[in-house]
Amino acid sequence: MIKKLIFILLICISFSCSQEEEHFLKDTNYRNEIISKFESRKLIFQNRNSELLDVFDKQLTLKEKEALMFLYAYMPLNDLADYSGKYFLQQVQYAFKTQNEFPWGKKVSEDNFRHFVLPYRVNNENLDSARLVFFNELKVRLKGLSMHEAALEINHWCHEKVTYIGSDIRTSAPLATVKNAKGRCGEESTFTVAAYRAAGIPARQCYTPRWAHCDDNHAWVEICVDGVWHYVGACEPEAELNLGWFSQSAKKAMLVHTKVFGQYKGNERVSYQTENFSELNLLEKYTKTEEVTIHVQDENGKPISNADVHYSVLNYSEFYPLITKKTNTDGISQFTTGIGSLFIWASKDGLFAFKDIDLTQTKTLKLTLSKQNSRSSENYYFDLNPSKYGGLSRSTPHNAENDKKLQNEDKIRKAYENTFISDEAIKEFAAKQNMDEQLSLEYLKKSRGNYAEIISFIKQVPAEKRDLIFPLLAAVSDKDLHDTPASVFLDHINNSSQKITDKNLFNQYVLNPRIKNEILSPYKTSILKDLSSSFSQDSSRNPQQIEKWIIENIQISDHDNYYKTPLTPIGSLKLKITDPSSRDILFVAICRTYGIPARIEPATLKAQYYSENNWINVNFNSKQESPNTFGYIKLNNTSKGFEIDPEYYKNFTIARIENGDYQSLEFDFMKKLSSFDSKIRLQTGHYMLTTANRKLNGGVLSKLSFFEVKANTTTPVDVEVMKISFKNQVYCNLDLNKNETLKNSFKEKFLILGWLAPDKEPTKHALVDFNKLKAEFENTDVSIVFIIPQAKKTESFDKQNQKLPKQCLFIENEDLITQLETKTGQSLQNEYPVFTIIKQNGDVVYLNKGYKIDIGPEILNVIRELDQTPEHCLFTK
Repeated sequence: MIKKLIFILLICISFSCSQEEEHFLKDTNYRNEIISKFESRKLIFQNRNSELLDVFDKQLTLKEKEALMFLYAYMPLNDLADYSGKYFLQQVQYAFKTQNEFPWGKKVSEDNFRHFVLPYRVNNENLDSARLVFFNELKVRLKGLSMHEAALEINHWCHEKVTYIGSDIRTSAPLATVKNAKGRCGEESTFTVAAYRAAGIPARQCYTPRWAHCDDNHAWVEICVDGVWHYVGACEPEAELNLGWFSQSAKKAMLVHTKVFGQYKGNERVSYQTENFSELNLLEKYTKTEEVTIHVQDENGKPISNADVHYSVLNYSEFYPLITKKTNTDGISQFTTGIGSLFIWASKDGLFAFKDIDLTQTKTLKLTLSKQNSRSSENYYFDLNPSKYGGLSRSTPHNAENDKKLQNEDKIRKAYENTFISDEAIKEFAAKQNMDEQLSLEYLKKSRGNYAEIISFIKQVPAEKRDLIFPLLAAVSDKDLHDTPASVFLDHINNSSQKITDKNLFNQYVLNPRIKNEILSPYKTSILKDLSSSFSQDSSRNPQQIEKWIIENIQISDHDNYYKTPLTPIGSLKLKITDPSSRDILFVAICRTYGIPARIEPATLKAQYYSENNWINVNFNSKQESPNTFGYIKLNNTSKGFEIDPEYYKNFTIARIENGDYQSLEFDFMKKLSSFDSKIRLQTGHYMLTTANRKLNGGVLSKLSFFEVKANTTTPVDVEVMKISFKNQVYCNLDLNKNETLKNSFKEKFLILGWLAPDKEPTKHALVDFNKLKAEFENTDVSIVFIIPQAKKTESFDKQNQKLPKQCLFIENEDLITQLETKTGQSLQNEYPVFTIIKQNGDVVYLNKGYKIDIGPEILNVIRELDQTPEHCLFTK
């Protein structure tokens, strides 16, 4: 304690003696808070003191010292573990450069600079030196522009570099996203925020954790221009700020939030506050809001304080918590949200209660907590509906100059993608290396801009290990092929001892560098070097010893890694502090390094090792499980009134209930119920089954039930997806005879007519659906015609490579969408994609505009229903 006070005193003295220098932290009280927090956090990174603190020995300015202290005071655990002080100093220096290099730099407020320019991290991405690269490019690009003009131009620059593609949940670093030229919305928005910050414009990633009106989620960007916050679609530039295809979807959102590095002192609504970050609720910028009030009490009517209240939406058949808040001393919790339906789950000390609330009907709800046993035999039914706001205003007006810029940017990006390795070059390389041509084509094409690293890796593999090249590349994800250096793959192929004869077990759970959602790292070399004194070759084959070593040597922190980005195994070993998820990754990494098959179990997310033909759970700090702690369930499809093979996440989920809270099991996404094993092994305990079927208006019919898994017993579990009753409606009648091609192509019972904007994320989702359902659409009596308006054509879109149903036809027509708008009274041209189903007589019996996940399956279901009962005309609002 005395040493701590002396340290703080010395810092304060040094700062006071530097009166001629400008402070970064101008408020004295706030500065002292940071100094105290910085000193307390030194205990967390004491095992990496030199790597992180040596930079303070350099000739730093007072502003640089204070900025570094601010970052160290609040940065998450993984950054303290895996990056160096040199890296953070570079980030600080380039952030300050923006104040001098850009005319708006010094006009940015201290608060906005501290929280939205200086931070090197946007969300849970892997870190890189993007700020340095982007700064030097944008400094030239933005010369002579105002802050407003620069804000628009930066997004055009981003669009030159990156466009949308769906991918896995790991967020690649901005430079890796640029290298790949594609990224999901979380990666596009991370990259775009990094670009704005590199130019000194305050920026933050905005995120709706889950939509209420359709499945999935979305992320975009807010920027502060001349003191006012605006939004933009990441890598989707419009002619003006506050425009985007998601504008109408955001009006139906129940939460839009952003995470702020450090203690936020601004005037925006803080919905969640911790020691290290602030979470802002930005929803009221996008739609109408209400404050919902939850009263939590016990069975005697006494208020329960400090209970967890989950405010959830039903998304992908899972009640997903948008936010969790504690009740106050009066048992009350409050949350500002949109005007739609929420599912509320409250719990404390193993007791829980739940109920839905429709904010169009009431703003308050009372929940009485009780034990699990009282619900075992009950079924609960819900009809949840999204907000009715949105859908009529025009979100993205036409702008010919902007459309022309977009087309030119597509050409620039396409030209870059054309530099990726060609098929001919791959075949030549495979022949020289005496490698399988088809496998070489598969993996080198998948690697996109990272192909040189894959080639370098292959060339360096020793002759005796070459048979492991393709098994290793097959084991990792496509994204790993996009951004992993050759040195990482080499570490794993050179340090994977083949002690087991089962090739599949070895390839997946020893050779494979991918464990969970961490960035791949060369951890095997480090583990063999750093732990050689802890494990002998004989004893290291004992997973219990590895578990014991981790318990004795690695400290666990549940809250310091708040971005949930996993520490690398090397980072966990060096810092000797990690979070529970990263600890499990470390255990698996050590096991694999010593030739022990290990994994994170995909459904329960528990660390496991393989022994005597069984996967064994590792339960840190608790007793090992015996075989009697497991039972089985048998899933039965009991859906009535329609044919459906329920899919996991889309139609049903299973969650384990522990201590009054639930955690969904991570079975394969969209796995059909008929594909599950006849008996599924689960840990004994209480579980919850949720089924869902999304209505055409975005609402969901859901059934909730509970069951118990008992030891050595098989429990039947009925999966009942509720049938949706459709209403009849004809929107209008279209004259299709004016287009000869369309008239001649409409030979079937029904016509799917769709208008596309290929560069936008909603259209890309829709085309993926038609690709996945190619065979199903080909087995229906339906014609499919797509129209790409002239203004929406892009250089990067190649209709030949979409692998669409064989009856798909692209035509030219600028009149039909105008005719549809006139006859329905709806704004459609700026809400692409627009899909209709049309009968032979021209009646439009289905109409959907804008963003909707699973639009393909929905259209297919409507077609099947129409085919069976043609008198029914189905519709969506």
